[in-house]
Amino acid sequence: MLYELHPIIDDARFQGFVFRDKASVVGNRSILFDHLPSDAKTKGLQWTPPSLASVWKPREVIGDVSVENDFPCVNNWPAFSSRAVDVLGDLLRDNGELLPLQASTGEFYAFNTRTKADVLDKKRSQVDWVDNDQGHRFAQHIERFETSLSAIGSLGIFRIPEKIATVFVTQTFVDCVAVHRLAGFEFRCVWPWGKVGNYKAIGNESLDALLRDSGRFTQTLVLRLGIEDSESPSDPHEWIRGKIEALEELLRTAEQEAQVATESEWLFADAEYQDREARIYFSCTDVRGLFELIRPKMRDAVASPTPVECVLRFGGLFDTDCPEEFVTVR
Repeated sequence: MLYELHPIIDDARFQGFVFRDKASVVGNRSILFDHLPSDAKTKGLQWTPPSLASVWKPREVIGDVSVENDFPCVNNWPAFSSRAVDVLGDLLRDNGELLPLQASTGEFYAFNTRTKADVLDKKRSQVDWVDNDQGHRFAQHIERFETSLSAIGSLGIFRIPEKIATVFVTQTFVDCVAVHRLAGFEFRCVWPWGKVGNYKAIGNESLDALLRDSGRFTQTLVLRLGIEDSESPSDPHEWIRGKIEALEELLRTAEQEAQVATESEWLFADAEYQDREARIYFSCTDVRGLFELIRPKMRDAVASPTPVECVLRFGGLFDTDCPEEFVTVR
């Protein structure tokens, strides 16, 4: 999938920065234009991404930005927290410049996106075009964005020639944000057509929904825990939350012991408690691999006095007609 990247602007918890001093570092009329190509007016779609790192000095910014906000932005610039930079490091460094800011609330970086990718299929897309005073045509609004997987390739974060101020990201970027629980991002899906929707990285629920809807997590592991009369919990929700946390910890520990990196291949999806049975659902990319990873210590992890009934579903969480395999862990 392909998304436009935006900060969250309609939630008071996610405020942004502004530059205290708006003087340009490259001779523009304001720093607000420094990350935009200065030659777009004369070269049209052949504009050159500006380079700022060699002349940049840390700039002071002001704003009531929480340390929980990983994408506050500064005026019209993208900006990331140090936590986001740690997580997205290579994706960012390979595609632009991280420019340090001086903020009273933590460590943040403005980002100058330097990767320019010609991925818009202009023949199949529906675009409202506007011409500048030198006859060069740019996209004012893209009603229907068409591209292809081959055009996107291994891109992560980039701009397109037709919209110089808009930053786009691919599913790789979005999954990284979601898996590592970063906050403050808004992703507006533009491709494929029909998948259009907005996703806000605010909390676990929204991030999990984003991962599920991405289409990567196409299989499901279901754990069915029987509950004996003597074990009936006074607070079922708290009880099942404890089981979920124990299973998540088991998964992380098993990954470390096996020396495999599967953190981005599973996530807790749902849980329900009824008829003296708890059901816990994990969405994943490889249900058999996930099951075998935790099988040896599963019963101990959830402290189950009875065997754990497992369902390996070779389909998504909401697939009603998919192959299933039933296994009892004794």
